[in-house]
Amino acid sequence: MSTTSHASFRFAPIRILLILAIGTALSMSGCKRVSSSAKPAGSGVVVTIFPLYDLVKQVAGPGTKVTLLLPPGVSSHGYTTTPADVKALNEAAILVANGGGVDDWIAQAYRDRASSGLRLVHLMSILGGELGEFEGGGAGHDGHDHAEAVHDHGGANPHVWLVPRNASKLVSKFAEELAVLYPEQAVEIGRREAEVQQELAAIDVAYEEALESITDRRLITFHDAFNPLADEFHLDVVATVLSLETHDVTPARLQEVRAHIEKEGVRAVFVEPQFDSKAIEGLGGEVEPRLLDPLGDPNRPGYESYDAMMRTNLRNLVEGLRENVAAKETGG
Repeated sequence: MSTTSHASFRFAPIRILLILAIGTALSMSGCKRVSSSAKPAGSGVVVTIFPLYDLVKQVAGPGTKVTLLLPPGVSSHGYTTTPADVKALNEAAILVANGGGVDDWIAQAYRDRASSGLRLVHLMSILGGELGEFEGGGAGHDGHDHAEAVHDHGGANPHVWLVPRNASKLVSKFAEELAVLYPEQAVEIGRREAEVQQELAAIDVAYEEALESITDRRLITFHDAFNPLADEFHLDVVATVLSLETHDVTPARLQEVRAHIEKEGVRAVFVEPQFDSKAIEGLGGEVEPRLLDPLGDPNRPGYESYDAMMRTNLRNLVEGLRENVAAKETGG
């Protein structure tokens, strides 16, 4: 199948979502939709991590205050809620979160305010996963109580925002919630959402086309952040530097990584800026680890938006994977 036809096939669901989103927005401009929860006391939007923040801000537009909680450059693992986070939540109408342990540090503060009408747009729930620490709160992204959420997806990798299709679903749900709160702005919300959906579709096609010709798809990542993306585009994460059991760099894990590099010829090795990578310096001899950033940073060129982050990661990913092939050709 050609690249063009394959990309078109992959994008049929997103195009359908796009048409539905625009149609919903236009219909809501003519009739007010009634939400099943109370009108929130606040009016802003709070988002836990930067990639989701960037997408949400584009849909929300200049008239809506959108606040990012996790500071750029800080790992979401081990982060704790600050007084400023609580204040922002008190002033918000919608909380946008990923879930699955990535941002459970805001869960208690959300639960404390859920009865006030604060809305939750929760990506793991949208994708069919369990709410985890967000359970016990009020209305979820679909206006229903999720205290009885199904738990048949426990243990799913939560780094789902790195798959454009998943990000597309979150954007759609957020636009729906925003239009419920501000029906007079529904048409503009729908227009902005359509633009973001087109951007996400283009990213997905870019990954599909850039990776199509890669014959050796093995890679080593610093932790399991890129496993969902690898599954989506048929890549093979053969090892992670951090032990998923202990969340630490252990001698046994370093030995495993070294074996993949030296004995099996894996040259696609990646680090993340949120983690100290000194433990693997010199581990692969002449192999130079490249950067894959799952969170982005508005202050760092190449990572200042969701689009930029995904495209920079793609360039680094392709360069690293090509090193696998080059090593085979040279006998390295």
